[in-house]
Amino acid sequence: MLRLLRCERGQALMEFVAVLPLLLLILLGTLVLGLGVNAKLVVSSAAREGARYAAIVWESQGWGALPGVRQKVRDALAAGGLNVSDPSYFNPGQDVQVADLGDYVQVTVSYRQPTFVRTLGQPSGLDLGSRLQLRSSSIFRKERSGP
Repeated sequence: MLRLLRCERGQALMEFVAVLPLLLLILLGTLVLGLGVNAKLVVSSAAREGARYAAIVWESQGWGALPGVRQKVRDALAAGGLNVSDPSYFNPGQDVQVADLGDYVQVTVSYRQPTFVRTLGQPSGLDLGSRLQLRSSSIFRKERSGP
């Protein structure tokens, strides 16, 4: 019996099993963080694209430029690999805001990036922690025509 207690067979396997959940948690966290940072960069780029477009056409179109701005933002998000077809992630009518600031125009873009992680122990119908709310704004000076 004493011989059985001193046996170290399987010790490395048991240590690995004890550390595996922590390693998987770190790996999953790194993956979610990386996807979130990438999405934030794409959202920032989309806000710049929308503001740039608005700054160029605002003089001639005014608020009529809004559909074009929304389309530019949508195209930039799609080019960055984000899902723009699901309205729970991105809805151009609600998630793209344009503000006329006199000589400047501001475009604010919102996007809900899925994290692919569900919060444990939440009541049914409540969704906590499965999406990152990303928002970015960009301000450009309006281009004036003429000298």
